[in-house]
Amino acid sequence: MSTEKITFKLPPGFDPQVHLKALEALVAKKHGDGFDIDFIDPEEGYATASRHVTVASISATTERSATREVRLPKDTKATDGEKVAAKMLDEFPNYAMTTFDPHLKRATLTLMDAAVRRARDAVAVALGVKPWSVGITPRPDGGYDLELPRTYVPSKHDA
Repeated sequence: MSTEKITFKLPPGFDPQVHLKALEALVAKKHGDGFDIDFIDPEEGYATASRHVTVASISATTERSATREVRLPKDTKATDGEKVAAKMLDEFPNYAMTTFDPHLKRATLTLMDAAVRRARDAVAVALGVKPWSVGITPRPDGGYDLELPRTYVPSKHDA
């Protein structure tokens, strides 16, 4: 999430007690909805307003980069992992979320074909973990190398 800030001149004779609603309507008309008035300085004749824009910022080195770093919105919670993964899969169909850190507001998307994604999802279901906590790399012989999550316990998961 990014914050958009604007500073603007107040109309002559502006009184915050009387004109605040009209000022909010004027800001919405000129700059769009969602702005909150942060600060009003009637003596200097200006005010500032801001709004939060929920946008995930994606960075990649090339158009078809194997990984993409995603900056998550400010209000992302630890329980939003599946929602974020689904949204990113819709936006980037050949990529899968491979890391999700809601506290640092970051995620990583990795280029992953359908067979690899299916194998990773199957292992995640068997272990009872989220798919992005299972690392998977295809091997030349057709198998996969797995990086199991820290919560993996052989006595619990090996049957």
